[in-house]
Amino acid sequence: MRTISIASAAALAAGQVVKPFYLVAIQFTSGMFRAWTGINTLVWNSYNWEGVGDLGGVSAITQTADLSAEGITLSLSGIPSGNVSSAISDVATYLTVDVWLGFLDASNAVIVDPVHVFAGHVDVPTVQDTGETATISITAENDLLILSKSSQRRYTNDDQQIIYPTDTGFQFVPSVQAWNGGWGGKNGGDTTGAPGWNSFY
Repeated sequence: MRTISIASAAALAAGQVVKPFYLVAIQFTSGMFRAWTGINTLVWNSYNWEGVGDLGGVSAITQTADLSAEGITLSLSGIPSGNVSSAISDVATYLTVDVWLGFLDASNAVIVDPVHVFAGHVDVPTVQDTGETATISITAENDLLILSKSSQRRYTNDDQQIIYPTDTGFQFVPSVQAWNGGWGGKNGGDTTGAPGWNSFY
């Protein structure tokens, strides 16, 4: 269960006026996009977060008692219709999405620190076009979804070369699988005279 910051809890306990907001960081192929659910530009964590008009909304972020991978939907609004194609092509399913929940005090200052409430990856976007502007809805899948998927990796030399082309640590795997000798003993063999580990070099 996530909790709000100590400063936010203290403000609530003191009966002060606080205003909740979301901060969203979406990675696109062209770079990182940062927005929040307020107006104007908010400065937090050394970054500028664009106000409403870019980030139209964030769906409910739910938590479950088990490790269910609950996703969310983000709405990017006010996009000129002529830019829809480029905006869609800027979305890739392996890119990241992070969401923070924060609070503003009565003077609209951020109460430290916003809480990281969601981490996931971009899924398939959908578009609602009014003719002049469009709204793009992006589904973000929770990172917990990765736990239910197979890695699709293998303990083979060919697979290892994909990520580490100079690593030869798996090149003898086929020889080890086919080997029928004994370990240790004189000259690398066992005490019965069977060939040892160095017999296949």
